[in-house]
Amino acid sequence: MTSYSRKNGAIILCAAYCFIEVLLSTELIYLVPMQLLSFLKYCVAAVMAVYVLFEQRNVKLNRHHLPVMLCFALGALVTLFARSPHILILVFMVVLLRDCTFDEVLKPMFYMLWAAFIFTVFMSLLDLYPNIEYERNGEWRFALGFGTPTLGQSVVLFLFLTKFYLSRNSKNVAWIVFYLLLSVVVYIFTAARTGFYLSLAAVVFIAAYKLLSGRATFKKLSSSFAVALISAVLPFAFLLLTLLLTKLYEAGVPFAVKLNALLSTRLLLQMNAINERAVTLFGQNIVWFTSEGIYIGIDNSYLYHLYNYGLIVFFGAMLAYSYMLVGAWRRGDSCMILIFVIILIDAMVEPYMLDFKYNYFILCIGGYVRRRLCQNSMAVRGVRPQGVQ
Repeated sequence: MTSYSRKNGAIILCAAYCFIEVLLSTELIYLVPMQLLSFLKYCVAAVMAVYVLFEQRNVKLNRHHLPVMLCFALGALVTLFARSPHILILVFMVVLLRDCTFDEVLKPMFYMLWAAFIFTVFMSLLDLYPNIEYERNGEWRFALGFGTPTLGQSVVLFLFLTKFYLSRNSKNVAWIVFYLLLSVVVYIFTAARTGFYLSLAAVVFIAAYKLLSGRATFKKLSSSFAVALISAVLPFAFLLLTLLLTKLYEAGVPFAVKLNALLSTRLLLQMNAINERAVTLFGQNIVWFTSEGIYIGIDNSYLYHLYNYGLIVFFGAMLAYSYMLVGAWRRGDSCMILIFVIILIDAMVEPYMLDFKYNYFILCIGGYVRRRLCQNSMAVRGVRPQGVQ
C-alpha cells in the first residue's frame, strides 16, 4: 500500500466514524434506530482497529513503543470503567493519522462537519425531523435537528475556527461576515445564548487578529517569552477559573449568581457535581439525568472529562494542550494559539475539549504528541514522520 493511499484510507475511516457520531447527536435517532447507527459506528471502529493492527504486523516492538502501548491500555481501562470507548477510539485515530499533515486532516473533517450540519438543518427545516421544541423561562426554542438547541451553535463555532485556520494566509475576510450571519440565524432559531456569545467573541478575536497580525509590534509580542509562559499555564488557569467561579457561586457572591443565570445554571450544576461526585483514576459511567429524565450534567469540559474519563486522561489532556500551545509559539503560529485559546474558553461552558467529532483539532494535537511517541515505529517501516505542519 502506498503512503498516499494509506493516508487517504485513514482519513476516510476517521471522517466516516465522526460523521456517524454527529448524526447520533441529531434527531435522526427518532427516525433511524439508534442501535443501527451505533452498529455502523462500531463497524467503522472495528475496521480502524484492524487497519492499525495490520500495519503493525511486521514491526518489532521495543521500548520506543511503550508510550503508545500505555495510551492504548489507558483507553481500554477507560472503556471498561467509564463504559465509553471514546478515548480508545481517539488513540486509534491518532495512530491512523500519524503520517498526515495538519491540513490533510482538517480539510476532510471540515467537509464532513459541513455535510452533517447542512443535512441536519435541512431535514429539520423540511419537517422531515420531528422538530422537538424546548422551553426555557417561557421561551420556546428549536434545535434545528440537533439533539439540543446549543449544539448547532457549537458546530458553527468549530466550522468557523477551521475556516480561520485554512484561510490563515488569505486576505479575503468575507467569510468572517458569512459565519457571523450564520451564527445570528442559528441563534434566532435556537436562542442558544452562551454559544452565540462565544461565536461573537470568536468573530471579534479573529477579526482583530486579521487586522493586527501583519504589524511588527504584534509579531514581536506574539514571539515573546511571556506568551510562551502564558501558553504553558493557560489550560490550568482556565481549570482554576472554573473552580473559582463555582466556589464563588456556592458562597452566594452576586456576580457569580448573575453569571450562573446567564449561563443557564451551569455553575449550579458544577457545584452539585463537585459536592456529590468522586474523582476516579480511570473514569466512571455516570448517568447525568434524574429518574424523572431531568438533565443534571455538567457542560464544563474540565469537570466533565475529569469525572467521566478520570484523573489520568484529564491531566494528560491538559498537558497536551499546554504542549500544543507552546509548540505553536515555537513555530510562530499565532493563528493556532488563538484557536486553542478560543477552544479552552469554550471548554468552560461546553463539553467538547476532547470531543473529536466536533473539535477535531484534538486529532491534530494528538498528531504532535504522537510524532514524538511513534517516531521510532515509523522509522522501522521506512516512513518519514511528517506530523502536523
